[in-house]
Amino acid sequence: MKVNNREYEINCVSMGNPHCVILKQELSIDEIKEYGRFIENHSMFPNRTNVQFAKVLSRS
Repeated sequence: MKVNNREYEINCVSMGNPHCVILKQELSIDEIKEYGRFIENHSMFPNRTNVQFAKVLSRS
């Protein structure tokens, strides 16, 4: 998904309501605040979506 000047690989999940999960190597609160609202309201999600940025801490 392209949002403003960034591209994101997204994972769409339904848990009774739509979620958009973005896995990152590093998390930035500034990025989450700035881009999360744009993703939530992206035209791909006409009824909006929940947005989560996630970092894998351990494979085990």
